[in-house]
Amino acid sequence: LSHEVKDVGSYFTILKSIAAGHRRPSAIAAQMQIPQTSLSKLMTTLMELDLVERRVPVTEKQPEKSKKSLYYIKDHFLAFWFRFVYPYRSSLSLQNMEEAMAAIRRDFITAHVALVYEDICAEKMQTMAMEGLFGTPLFRIGRWWDPSTEIDVVGLGTDESTLVLGECKFQIRPVGTAVLQSLREKASRVAWGKDSETPRTIHCVLFSRGGFDRNLREIAASDPTVHLVEHVLPGMI
Repeated sequence: LSHEVKDVGSYFTILKSIAAGHRRPSAIAAQMQIPQTSLSKLMTTLMELDLVERRVPVTEKQPEKSKKSLYYIKDHFLAFWFRFVYPYRSSLSLQNMEEAMAAIRRDFITAHVALVYEDICAEKMQTMAMEGLFGTPLFRIGRWWDPSTEIDVVGLGTDESTLVLGECKFQIRPVGTAVLQSLREKASRVAWGKDSETPRTIHCVLFSRGGFDRNLREIAASDPTVHLVEHVLPGMI
């Protein structure tokens, strides 16, 4: 950054804000105490430097014009550094580790690992599509949200009639049928195809670090649209 921009401090503040979970332009601008209109050029620079990426709901037909944008730090190591190291640099310089370690103990899974896990699950969903598990290739995969609902991973089929929804649970306890039911209920909110009434085949993919309970395994065994993925990567614990 010091080689590319003059005001390094402003860019560090943006990255710190994003790492802390302030992903909407309005929230980032509020953290910086600047008008949102002044943020655009700064964000463009960070994206051109490949440090930040802009995401919109995967179903947006004109992503470049969407006003539903969220911003993420692209590199997971940098995201960790700006979340758990940079805010505590004063105490760390004095060899006082406790404040930073307390933040890691409190927020590491929810604020960092869970987001990394979602990205890994999205890659796994693409692999599953290439293996033919959904009956069609997926031409777009990403998150989906509206003002009241979020879906971790959504894949759109090239046939315009297949929708793949994914829920990512980085938890120790097994996932049960309630998670599947919730994901199916969310499906009704996702408008996809030529219009919201287009007949669709909906696949539900549940990713879980802690496995699945017996009832959910029985449902998956008899329903070809329910897919359970326990080990996203070989050797994952």
